[in-house]
Amino acid sequence: MKCRMILRCFMVLLALCMASGTAQAEYNEPNLDLRVQQVSFTPARAHVGDTIQVTVRVTNMGDTGAGKTIPVRILANGKRVADQLFSWGDPGITNFTVQFQWDTGGAAAGEYRIKADFFFFEDSSPFDNEMTVKQPLILVPAGAPFPTGQSAGGTATEGDPQTKKWWDQ
Repeated sequence: MKCRMILRCFMVLLALCMASGTAQAEYNEPNLDLRVQQVSFTPARAHVGDTIQVTVRVTNMGDTGAGKTIPVRILANGKRVADQLFSWGDPGITNFTVQFQWDTGGAAAGEYRIKADFFFFEDSSPFDNEMTVKQPLILVPAGAPFPTGQSAGGTATEGDPQTKKWWDQ
């Protein structure tokens, strides 16, 4: 009788352990982790009123197939100048390119630091969700010459140093 009672308790305990393990496996959260890998813009020297093309390369470092739609924005000297919704999460796809157009009409002439960023609460590593291009965008008044005889055009690019090391291998 005593052995039968111990066996029943053991079976109940085993069933509870298995059930909780199964429940935990079913409700695991996916690892959501996006990283800005590169930001570039062209032209790097432009006249007020020109359109600046900004390209942002994003990598999904987490689970593929687990994703969502989030806002990505472009800032010039801290002011939002472009944004759009970005959807990610297709199985097996880890690299994405998001492109923006900034119409500089109405902007003041000067130097602008271009930054791309995004935020979503579930990101497991939110510290790599932004990047600022070190080379400034130079905007001069329409029809004005560029400093030190430079011409319009050029491209400015900033990349994640870890990515560069990986690509160089």
